[in-house]
Amino acid sequence: MKNLIAIVFCLMFQSSLEAQITVSSSDFISGPDTVLISTVTDYTNINYQNTGANYTWDFSYVVIDSQKVDTFLSMSSASFIYQLAYNNFLSPSYQASYFKKADANAIPTGGLPIDIQNPVIFEKVSNSKFERVGLGAELNGVAIPITADTIDVVYEFPMTYQDAWTSNSYLFFDLNPTFDAQFKRHQNRNSVVDGYGSITTPFGTFDCIRIKAELNYTDSLFFDFLGTGGQWIPLPTQPEIQYQWIAKNQKTPVFTINVTNSLAGPVISKVEFRDSYGVASIHETKNYVGINIYPNPASEIINLTDIDNITQIAVRTLDGKIIYRQTNLNTNTISLDCSNWPKGIFIVDVVSSQKTISKKIILH
Repeated sequence: MKNLIAIVFCLMFQSSLEAQITVSSSDFISGPDTVLISTVTDYTNINYQNTGANYTWDFSYVVIDSQKVDTFLSMSSASFIYQLAYNNFLSPSYQASYFKKADANAIPTGGLPIDIQNPVIFEKVSNSKFERVGLGAELNGVAIPITADTIDVVYEFPMTYQDAWTSNSYLFFDLNPTFDAQFKRHQNRNSVVDGYGSITTPFGTFDCIRIKAELNYTDSLFFDFLGTGGQWIPLPTQPEIQYQWIAKNQKTPVFTINVTNSLAGPVISKVEFRDSYGVASIHETKNYVGINIYPNPASEIINLTDIDNITQIAVRTLDGKIIYRQTNLNTNTISLDCSNWPKGIFIVDVVSSQKTISKKIILH
């Protein structure tokens, strides 16, 4: 009996160990690449509070609202002024691994109505750290690097359950000559791996760790009002909490929830997850050997045939809005009733057992 108990205990202990993973820099993108990200806007029944050891998170029920492709670009393709700031061997601390497009609100402007064009983020991945070394934006068509005076450490490697780290960073942004003002941000990031286990999303099920990062900002704006000489004015910026689920070899978090701590309490501000790799490129895939999508243009039925098994399909607008999606397929032929779909140009994304393709189709 004692031997049986010992065996059961060992099996349970081994199972617990197998569920734990250690994440390193090799599990993240470190150069040119693309990742499909699906966005969720219905936050009903999303429970992000519960966590712990050997925990199971199930987000398989979330409904995709839109999709985008995160494109990680080679530093050699950056503009000359960005190269000086982020690809200069004389400043190794700021040598970025890649840069990518950012949301407009990623560039702090102190709430001023500044027309920001083509915002980008520069990130550096090393064996020990994942760092956000700076930002970039175009003002009046001129690229302006916004290097972090003190660099934001997003992750410290390796990461496993109960690891924790703190990062204090500083960012300064001179809005001249577009606007006679300056902005600075002191950021405090407190991160902890507060759980591990299994997560299920519409993309799949993964062993993972969960990171909770509390972000607190101290923002100030220098503004010369009516030629008085100006002064630094503190700005009320709401703190944020970011929850990320990270799995091995997935290049980017498999699920992310951002929460804003408003006066009314915590409010979810963003939910997104990593989706089928390479499916949703807005560029039509030319080498789609073995697959046929017809008729094109179509008005009532779209037929798809493939020499390989079709495993999933999505139809989306040119700006990423999903109008149809079906997963868990296992067929060489499928017909879609498009008679009630909106008219226009769309992208059909098809995943088969051997490849992924994207093809434009016209509905009339």
